[in-house]
Amino acid sequence: MMINLIGFLGSILLSLSALPQVIASFRRGNSDGISVGMLWFWLIGVLCMFIYNLFKYQDTLICVNYAFNFIFVGIIVYFKYCPRRVI
Repeated sequence: MMINLIGFLGSILLSLSALPQVIASFRRGNSDGISVGMLWFWLIGVLCMFIYNLFKYQDTLICVNYAFNFIFVGIIVYFKYCPRRVI
């Protein structure tokens, strides 16, 4: 039972680890200072792991983690390539 709680907590924390960067990107209107290569490796890696988990294990908690990561990295990539002018 305790190991499931640890796994749940870890999954939630990993899902939310990009949230501060997403908030900063929204506030600044860009994702300057973040490596494009890192973003693309992160995006492709999360997508591959989501598909792998979906077909191999069907673990809902891990799928939710990867879905949030995919959304978050997508937002950061958007602001990297489509910066907003902040007045």
